[in-house]
Amino acid sequence: MKKLLITIAMLLMLVPAGAQAVRITADPVTATSDINQLFTYKLNVENDGLMSESFFLSYSGPNPWWISLDTLSFRLEPGATKAVSMVLYPDKTGLFHYTIDAISQQNPQNKAGAEVYLSVTQSKELDIQDFSADLAGTELELSAKIFSLAPREAEIVFEVLDSSGSRVKYMYVTEQLDGVKSFSEKMQVADLPAGYYKVKMSVTDFDVYKERGFTIDPLHNVVTVKKTTSNPFYEEVSLLVENRGNVNEDYVIHETIPSDQLVTFDQKPESVSEGEAEVTYRWTMRGLAIGKPETITYRIEYWPGYVSWFLIAVCVLGLLGAGVFMTSKPTIKKHYIRRTGAGEHKVILEVHGSLSKSIKNAVVRDMVSPLARVEEKFDGPKPMTRVSEAGTELVWMIGDLKPRGEILLSYNIRPLVEAHLKMPRANLSYKGDNTEKKFSVYSNHVLVESEHPALKEMEKK
Repeated sequence: MKKLLITIAMLLMLVPAGAQAVRITADPVTATSDINQLFTYKLNVENDGLMSESFFLSYSGPNPWWISLDTLSFRLEPGATKAVSMVLYPDKTGLFHYTIDAISQQNPQNKAGAEVYLSVTQSKELDIQDFSADLAGTELELSAKIFSLAPREAEIVFEVLDSSGSRVKYMYVTEQLDGVKSFSEKMQVADLPAGYYKVKMSVTDFDVYKERGFTIDPLHNVVTVKKTTSNPFYEEVSLLVENRGNVNEDYVIHETIPSDQLVTFDQKPESVSEGEAEVTYRWTMRGLAIGKPETITYRIEYWPGYVSWFLIAVCVLGLLGAGVFMTSKPTIKKHYIRRTGAGEHKVILEVHGSLSKSIKNAVVRDMVSPLARVEEKFDGPKPMTRVSEAGTELVWMIGDLKPRGEILLSYNIRPLVEAHLKMPRANLSYKGDNTEKKFSVYSNHVLVESEHPALKEMEKK
C-alpha cells in the first residue's frame, strides 16, 4: 500500500502545475436562428487527465431560462469523451453570448470553458430550412424541411438544371404547411445524359430557394434486338438497335451470312468482307442518340429457282385471269369450210354473248376481199351487203343478246383468182347492259385456200 501511494505521488509530480485535465468544445461556435425556434449546440467534454473524474457543467449569459442541457454532471474515464446537447429556445431577437464551463468535482481548479454566439432574427413568413438531393440509381431522392409562420397550402417546385442553366426536368407538389414540416419526393432522371446538374427547390409566390448539385455518371448500354420473319420466298431480318444508356454512342454491327445466299438491303452495309463460305457485313451507327432506336433490315432471298417458280406462278395466274376476263366478254369467231368441186367456200361467224350480262344493239360487220365474190346463199339471218372497190361489206343487225346467248352467221364466197385469200377480221360492236358506252371485239383472221391444182403443187414443194 505504501508503494502504491509513492507511485501515485510520483505520477502527480509529473503533471505540470496548472495543466488542464479537461477540454470542452462547442459546435457550432457562431449560429443564427429564428425567433421562437429551437436551436441546438453540440458540446464535447474530454478528460485529458490521467485519472477518472466526475464533472459538472455550468453556463452563464443572458436569458438563462432559454437554455436546457440534457445532462449536468457525469463521470469520465481518462481519455474518454462525453457528448452533451445544449438546446436554446430564444423568444426575442438580438446577438447573445454564452459561456459553458466543464468543472471537476474533485478538483474545481481543473476546468475548461467554451464560448458560443447566437444571432436571433425575426422569423420569415416562409423559409426552406433544409434541402438535400441524393442520386440513387436512376432516381433523385429529394428531402426538404420548410417553415411556415401561418397555416397555408404551398406549391413546391423542383427544377433540374443542366450545366448551362437550362431547365431539363420539372416537377411540383402541393403541401399543407404549418410550422416546420419535413417531406420527401422522388424524381426519375434515367432519361438524362451523363453530366453535372443542379436541382433547385423553390416555393411559388415566395422568394426562397435552395440548390443542390449532383452528377450522373456515364452509362453505356446499347441493346440489339433481332427479329426474323420468313415466308416461302425470303427471310427478312430486322436489327433494332436502341441506346438505353445516357451518352451518345458509336456502335458497330456485324452480320455473317453464308456466301451462297442472295441478300438485299434496305440500308447498304459500310463494308463487306468475303470469306470462303461466309460473307460478313458491317454497319457503323455514329452518334446513336439516347432513346431513339434505329433499324437495319435485310432480306435473305431463297435460291433463284424458287424465285423463278414464283414468277412463273404469277404469269400463270395472270394468264388465267386474262382468260377469265376474255371469256367473260362477248366474243366473235371466224371459220371457213372448203367446198371442193363447186369452187365455193362457206364462212361461219360464231357470236357468243357475255357470261353474266346482256348486251344491246349488237351489230356484226365482216369484209370480203374484192378478189372474191359473195354468193347469195345464207343459212341464217341475211345481212345487208354493200359492194365497193375495197370489197364487199356484210352487216348483220342482231339487236339484244342475253347472257350466254349464241348466234351463228354464215355466207358463201367464190374466189375470183387463183391465190390464197386472207380474210379480214370480223367485228362485233355493242352497248353494255347499263351503259350507253360502245364496245367492240374482233374475230380472228381466216386464210381461204384456193383449189387450183398449180397452187397445190406449189404447197407440196
